[in-house]
Amino acid sequence: MRENFKELPMGVRDYLPGEAALRRYLENLFVELVAKEGFQEVITPSFEYYETLRESSETDLIKFVDRTGELLALRGDMTTPIARVVSTKMKHRELPLKIFYAATVFSGNFSGRNKLREFKQLGIEVFGDITSKLESDLIKLMAVYLRKAKVKNLEISLGHVDILTGLIEEYELFNHFSEIKNALNQKDYVALEGIFERAGKSQRVRESLVDFLQQRGGKAILRKAKKMLSHPKAKKALEELEEVTEYLISEGVRELKLDFSLVRDLNYYTGLVFEAYTPYLGYPLGGGGRYDTLLKKFGWDTPAFGFALGLERIVESIANSIDK
Repeated sequence: MRENFKELPMGVRDYLPGEAALRRYLENLFVELVAKEGFQEVITPSFEYYETLRESSETDLIKFVDRTGELLALRGDMTTPIARVVSTKMKHRELPLKIFYAATVFSGNFSGRNKLREFKQLGIEVFGDITSKLESDLIKLMAVYLRKAKVKNLEISLGHVDILTGLIEEYELFNHFSEIKNALNQKDYVALEGIFERAGKSQRVRESLVDFLQQRGGKAILRKAKKMLSHPKAKKALEELEEVTEYLISEGVRELKLDFSLVRDLNYYTGLVFEAYTPYLGYPLGGGGRYDTLLKKFGWDTPAFGFALGLERIVESIANSIDK
């Protein structure tokens, strides 16, 4: 018997009555809110075939082989399992499909911002007719929930995948896409300038690109972006961002910041992306965006939009705000 059999493995933890009660309250609050908006719950298995999950997730999946020799994996996020379910079992239902979940997910990588290997996600996904107004309404729904959860000093960063895609095509940086994305994920602008230098860009162009990708703020930075980017993809993305921003502000969502460097960790996003932050947490509470190609993998070509929030992160941010 192991000497530490009374202890837990790294990356998992117990929740005692006080914290367990808060978690249950926050989960119920989410379920009640989204159910009133017409979302229906879907429950999927904790593990699936590794091949189902591997392409769409950059999380280090926890893999294992069952007694039949099949390679399986614990789910690293909920979007892929939900996409599989609706594509194979629900695509003939009336659109748009509005799905929610409150489910445990797993990660093999628990270094840096991922301190846990097991954590809970609260999320929604919509499939079918995805309009700019619907995207905006779902971002607003996330903001409403986080306010009700008493998350303090909330900030929502908005970006668009095609801003980066258009920039890369316009400045012929195709061979450096993965490097650029990784540098932006780390907010490592020194590394970013080094990538542009290796790509043969002049100092003026390098400085201009780095300055552009560091821009965060309100609608004013859109004007600067329109002057710098001429690629059709990027221009359309900026128009979509402007439309969503104006609508959200008109609906009372004022916790917005435009962020041209925002690229989410998962591979399947194709349009608008967003993340929720608070100064009481050193990493996002959660986020989401538009993904129009993931469902093709499962035989259904339809657009989708959604978000997921980390329950543990919400609890941690609330505790940190009380302590300070």
